Amino acid sequence: MYSVKIFSLLKPIFQSEAPETEKKLKLLKKIATDLQTIKDLSQLCIWDTAVNMPKSNIEDRSWQMTFLAKQNHKQLTDDDIKQLIDFFSNEKQIVQLNAQDKAIVRELSRAYRREENISSNVIEDLTNIVTTAEQLWMQNDGKVDFDMFKPIMEKIVSYKQEIAKSIDAHDTPYNVLLDEYESGMTTKELDTIFEKLKKELIPLIQKLSSKKPDASCITKEYDHKKLLNLSKELLSTIGFDLTRGVLGESSSLFAVNIASNDVRLTTTIEGNNLNATFANILHEGGHGINYQSIDPKLAKTPLFDAVSLGADESIARLFEQIIGLSQPFWKFYFPRLQERFPEQLKNTTFEDFYKAMNSVNMTCSWYESDELTSNLHIIMRYEIERDLVNGKISVSDLPRIWNEKMQKYFGLKPTLDNEGPLQNSYWASGEFGYLPLYTIGNLYAAQIFNTMKKEIPGIDDQISKGDFKNLVGWLKNNVCKYGKLETPKEMILRVSGEPLNIDHYINHIKEKYKEIYKL
Repeated sequence: MYSVKIFSLLKPIFQSEAPETEKKLKLLKKIATDLQTIKDLSQLCIWDTAVNMPKSNIEDRSWQMTFLAKQNHKQLTDDDIKQLIDFFSNEKQIVQLNAQDKAIVRELSRAYRREENISSNVIEDLTNIVTTAEQLWMQNDGKVDFDMFKPIMEKIVSYKQEIAKSIDAHDTPYNVLLDEYESGMTTKELDTIFEKLKKELIPLIQKLSSKKPDASCITKEYDHKKLLNLSKELLSTIGFDLTRGVLGESSSLFAVNIASNDVRLTTTIEGNNLNATFANILHEGGHGINYQSIDPKLAKTPLFDAVSLGADESIARLFEQIIGLSQPFWKFYFPRLQERFPEQLKNTTFEDFYKAMNSVNMTCSWYESDELTSNLHIIMRYEIERDLVNGKISVSDLPRIWNEKMQKYFGLKPTLDNEGPLQNSYWASGEFGYLPLYTIGNLYAAQIFNTMKKEIPGIDDQISKGDFKNLVGWLKNNVCKYGKLETPKEMILRVSGEPLNIDHYINHIKEKYKEIYKL
């Protein structure tokens, strides 16, 4: 779009008397706004595809998504942008900018460097096949025959490897893809963190899984419509503004940040699994609160997003697990749930319900896992996708390696198609590097909540009364409002006073489950 020489199109900017730095900054910010608009429209298409779109429209939607991806790539790799980025790479120019403008330059430069050597044909082909793969997965609710899906997966992996090589041929492909989601994170760091976490988790899970409480109260049949209404009410209770956001139902769970006053969430209501139903709405609600709390001044810039995917997942995991599975939360919400479902919960005590919601389950399904075992599911997937993208294993190896790791970590052997490698949509979406950030989000969340408890006296008591005002206000002012003004490492250091520290999470789970299971 800017190849028609944007400098001539925006000539009035350069005819002003403003200094050169100011003129070029205005131009760069104009380009940034256009790029953000393309991103917003793409996000809207993704949400609509999952929630509203007729199944028969997949071909046209694929074309629309491909067009937007091509436009984004075309604008982001234009020679004029390169000139601007080169101009602001000079220390003499960058020091003249304020913190927000420096961050805009940093994010645009980072995006440009990731796209400059990628062929537009690769972008077009990958977007086309991913859109088709996602729709196929959603239409079948994840119950996709692996042999049928294998050729699509092979193409997706090949394209992602080619893209990674185009970005940085000197690093491993997985490191390159990971950096897109969590700037500065490497597989070396993840391997160290996950090895330590496995040493703590595996013995604890083995000890607890033999003490499984009766969870029948949360697996009874609950009315779908009532649960959907409860989900919307719960969103409002925890602080998500439904006048500035929308909730839709989909087999694929996600949240998208389209604009200051337009945050879209999806959820899945599982009438015979209360744990999953509440996890879904609290998780996506956490994302939604995060997006609605970003400073509106950052809208229409590349800073109008969470600082990273790991940090974004931290707010979602905070609401889903640390708060949503806590005793204070259910002291508040269990009576309300019992009132709505008196028949299902008439003989259930608070203690029994709380234990059921926190039961430890050895299961082949990530979506049916719990606070502890979900981390093993994530680590397992990370280890597989890391080796897949780095070329150590092939797509054909996935079922075998999946089964081997499921046996190693869980002592289980998958028997159904939807218990295998395609049970989640991330690989169909080509989102290699995203999955490990759920566990990184857990670690951030525990560290953030540890700080929050010190700074908000009586936070547990407030939660037990359904009062989330101070909690959400603290998150907004200390974490969310900054958007991408900082890097992930700068954020966690500023908020907690220390770098990412896995011990906060380990202490959280040990203390909690020691009390629940009377260890």
